[in-house]
Amino acid sequence: MQNFITDRAVSEDIKNKNFSKCYLFCGNDSYLKKFYSDKLIDSIADRDDVFSFHSFDNSCELQDVYDAAMQISLLSDKNCVSLTDFNFEKCDKSTFEKLLKLIEDIPDGTVLILTYLFCDFDIKGEKFRKITSAIEKNGGKIIKTDHRSTAELIKIIMNASQKRNCTLSRGDAEYLINTVSDDFSIIKNEVEKLCNYVNGGNITREIIDKICVKSIDESVYNLVDSIMRADITKAQTMLSDLFFMRIEPIQIFSVISSAYVDLKRVLEAYDNGINIQDAASDFGYGKRAFVLDKAGRNLRNTDSKKINAALNELSKADSLLKSYYADENIVLEKLIVDLALINMGEKQ
Repeated sequence: MQNFITDRAVSEDIKNKNFSKCYLFCGNDSYLKKFYSDKLIDSIADRDDVFSFHSFDNSCELQDVYDAAMQISLLSDKNCVSLTDFNFEKCDKSTFEKLLKLIEDIPDGTVLILTYLFCDFDIKGEKFRKITSAIEKNGGKIIKTDHRSTAELIKIIMNASQKRNCTLSRGDAEYLINTVSDDFSIIKNEVEKLCNYVNGGNITREIIDKICVKSIDESVYNLVDSIMRADITKAQTMLSDLFFMRIEPIQIFSVISSAYVDLKRVLEAYDNGINIQDAASDFGYGKRAFVLDKAGRNLRNTDSKKINAALNELSKADSLLKSYYADENIVLEKLIVDLALINMGEKQ
């Protein structure tokens, strides 16, 4: 049985500069997985240092990852190796054994970070059990980062407001969540907007209604619906509207990514004879189970091959959004066109 721990353990490791040899990030909150994975990487190595930081994705050769992990950095006491969305469930037996050997052989001084942002897998499956067992034997940690509960979000919102010398009641904090979203990245952005607006004053429901964009999730899911129907013109118009409302590109990207992960989960649930309600429970959707119903309705417009191709495009866009040089708006504009073309069967 896997011993999942929370992202708070990562924060403690970063604070104490006491790093395990291996970390695996999984769970249903893509924003928080990316946030803590990036934070961990940045605390270990300089991303521009080719001798102490190595980044790989699902298209890599595991031998290259292994060689990077065994490398001794000449300029740093730590060697950080990041592997994102490596699809261990789809690889052959030989490749899977190489992955296990990579985890088992991590030398002192190297930190291997396995992050699963868009690649989904059976958290109760035999392969994942073997991976987590190898990680734990080598002193590693499995971080399961799920959506925060309403109670946790309320506490986070109130603390964030207080740090900015603003006041927000518990009831109004809950109202903000119900009005806008329970997505961590969206809530974070809206709290910052509110605090800047009141400038040390009191945040009321009236101000929330005036300042906050309601149901960003709903707007982006409507955008995804247009992508599913391959209506590029409408999708571009919706994206322009979101830009006009000053919604951060990373927020839009986060919800689009979640929508595609939802699609993949529903498809796999159907393929395995599992109903949506049970799938929602297995993946910890709680009050957000309705998004799987939306995903189910969109399945008529796509298939497994197209979803996997879309997830690959999302992974590429994620890399671009992390870079310092890419124009985030242009990355998103290209992404929605590519996703629509995939659904039209004109791009693989």
